[in-house]
Amino acid sequence: MAKKRKIRGSIDPTPSGGFKPYYKYYGKRYYSGRTFSTEKLAQLWLNEENRLIELGTWTPPAQRRADAKRKQKRDSTTFEQYAFKWIATRENPRTQRPLVAGTVNEYRSYTTGILAPLAPQPVSQITEAQLKDWWHDNQHRPVLRNHAYQFMKSVFKSIVKDKLVEETPCTLEHARRPPKQRSRDLEGSLIESVTPADIAAMADAIGNQQWRMFILLAAYTGFRPGEILALKRNDITKAVAPSGAPRWTLRVDEDIKKAGKDAAGNPTPVTIGPPKTEGSYRTIPLAPHLVEPLEKHIKTYAQPGENGLLFPSTSKSSRLPYVQQVWGKTAKSNHGKPTGFHAVRIATGVPEFTLYDFRRWANKAWRDAGMDHKDAEFALGHSDTRTIEAYNFLFLKRVWEFFDAVSEEAGWHNPAKDIPKIDQRQFDRMTLEKKLECLQDMTKEEREANSELLQQTLVEVLSAQAERHDEADREAN
Repeated sequence: MAKKRKIRGSIDPTPSGGFKPYYKYYGKRYYSGRTFSTEKLAQLWLNEENRLIELGTWTPPAQRRADAKRKQKRDSTTFEQYAFKWIATRENPRTQRPLVAGTVNEYRSYTTGILAPLAPQPVSQITEAQLKDWWHDNQHRPVLRNHAYQFMKSVFKSIVKDKLVEETPCTLEHARRPPKQRSRDLEGSLIESVTPADIAAMADAIGNQQWRMFILLAAYTGFRPGEILALKRNDITKAVAPSGAPRWTLRVDEDIKKAGKDAAGNPTPVTIGPPKTEGSYRTIPLAPHLVEPLEKHIKTYAQPGENGLLFPSTSKSSRLPYVQQVWGKTAKSNHGKPTGFHAVRIATGVPEFTLYDFRRWANKAWRDAGMDHKDAEFALGHSDTRTIEAYNFLFLKRVWEFFDAVSEEAGWHNPAKDIPKIDQRQFDRMTLEKKLECLQDMTKEEREANSELLQQTLVEVLSAQAERHDEADREAN
C-alpha cells in the first residue's frame, strides 16, 4: 500500500510575538486559522494534521472549523429558541404574508404548553424515542397533541434545511391527523335537523341576552365568531327597497384574536386586527327579519359612537370580547351547571352543536334558498382575493332574493308580495304597444313585483326590432 503523503509545514512568527503554522498539501496551502502563543504549540498543530492524513480522516482545516461552529450552534440551539424565531419569520405559504396574530399565539402556546418538556432541549438531542414517549404521555388530549406534533414537524423541516440536524425526529408512523370526533354523515344530519325555529330557540335560551343577537348573526350571516365580536356600529349600512323591505348590509374588516403568549412566555391580551384571510374582507346582506332585533340590540347593548362594538366585553379582565364569553362554562368546570352556549345546546336538544356549526347551517340555508356555490363561498369568506372587490358589488346585486327567502322561512313577511301582480293570461292578450304602456304606468314597487313580465316584454321588443331590421334588409335588396 502506498504511503500517505506527509506534509512539510512552516511556522511564521507574528509581530505580536505569536506563531502561525501552515502547510502545503497537494499543491494547496492550508492555515491553522489561529495564532499560537509558542512555537511548540504551532508544531503540535502541524503534527496533528500529519496524523489525520496518515489515518485517512483528514479534511481541510477551514471545513473542520465550519463543522465545529455548526456543531456548537446545533448543540446550543434549543427547540424553543428556534421555534420562536421560526414563528416570528414564518410566512403563510398561500398569501406570502406573516402569520396572523391568532396563529402566532396558537403556535407559541404549543411551544410553552404541551411541548414544554421538549422545548428546552437542543434540537440535536431530540430523538424519535423521546417523541414516542411524549406522544404516549399526551394520549388523553389527542386533538391538541396532533396539532402540536404537526407544528413541531413543520419546524423540524426548517431545522433540517438549516443543517442544524441531518434528519427530523418527527417520523412517528401513527401520528397522522386524528379522526373527526363526528363523521361527515353525522355532521350533515345534525345541520339538516336544525330548523329556523331551533335557531330562534337557541337565541332565546342564552342566559346573557347580549349574546342572543350573536347567535342570530352567526346563523344568518355565516360570519366566524371572532368576526361577529369585532363588528362595530359603522360596519352597518342601512337602506330600504322600493317595496319597503329592509336592505341592511354588514361589513367584515376585523376579527377578534384570542389571548396567547409572546416569545418570552408572557401572556398577551385579546386583540382586534385584520380578519383571517384577504378573502375574509366582505360585505353581505343582513337577512331582513334580523333588522328589528338588531336595532333593539344596538340600543340596549352596543357601545356608543360610530366605532362602538356591537358586543362589548362581559368580563372585567378584558377590554375586548372573546369567544369564550359566548361559550360560557361546561357542566364539568362549573359544578354540574353549564352556562352560556354550553347550556343552550343542552337545553335545546343539540348537545353536539358548536358555534362554528352556525356557519355550516348558514351555508345550508342559502343553498336551500337557491344560492349557487360560488356566492355561498364568497359569503363565508372563502373567495379568490384577486376578484373580491368587483365580485362583492355583483354579489350584493343578485343575492337579496335568497336572503329574503331565508327570512321568509323564519316567518318574515316580505312586503313586496303585498303588491298585486298582473294576470298573466290577460297580459298575453295585449298588443306590444299596450304592454309597454301598462308597464310605463307602473310604480317601482309594481315593476319589482312584476319583474317576470318586464323580462318577457323586453324579449318581445327585441324580437320586434330584429324583425323590422330583417324586413328593411329585404326591401333594400
